[in-house]
Amino acid sequence: MRCPFCKSPAQEILEQCPDCGFTLTEVQRVFGVAASLEPGLSDLDQIFSKGERRGLIKALSHFRRKFPQCQFSVIASEHPSPKLPYSVYAFWLFNTSGICRKIDKAGENHDFLLAIDSKRGLASLLVGYGLEPFVGPQHIEEILNSGKSQLHAGNWSGAVMAIVEAAESHLASICSGLNQTFGIDIQKIYEADKQRKGELVRPGEF
Repeated sequence: MRCPFCKSPAQEILEQCPDCGFTLTEVQRVFGVAASLEPGLSDLDQIFSKGERRGLIKALSHFRRKFPQCQFSVIASEHPSPKLPYSVYAFWLFNTSGICRKIDKAGENHDFLLAIDSKRGLASLLVGYGLEPFVGPQHIEEILNSGKSQLHAGNWSGAVMAIVEAAESHLASICSGLNQTFGIDIQKIYEADKQRKGELVRPGEF
């Protein structure tokens, strides 16, 4: 992982960044207690129309059906403390708002969070620790850049759609690469796991 403040490499087990001293505790003193949010779409700033919200919820549900191990959440929220990088605020939301399942600690967390500040035209994309080996800083930048033009134009819904689609495409390429390189069939592994748990397997689900 990287420190959300100085972007230096860091480790989850360390309580503070060894380079800048950043800690979640210090950030909590600035932002306080986060509102309890549900995974998915949280339009706190009311920047999406009713139709746009329906479309975004549908896109996030499709992402979830295709990659059941992952959860993609979107929060539209103005930065309450612009003196700090928006990535720090997004990090605070990711870790304290409840959008990540409590059991998903460390390498078990495969969640995405896209935070948007429409007032300042800012966006930050975070991934859980379990995705970091596959979705690194360069990939995150590329995924964000897919919605850059829409963000600059104030087309928030279009930007989110483009970013979600880019993330979906990136994960699909990872699964394809594993299959081609190592002969690992992710679909079969997932189906076998669901069968062991006694869950219904729907054809083509991943």
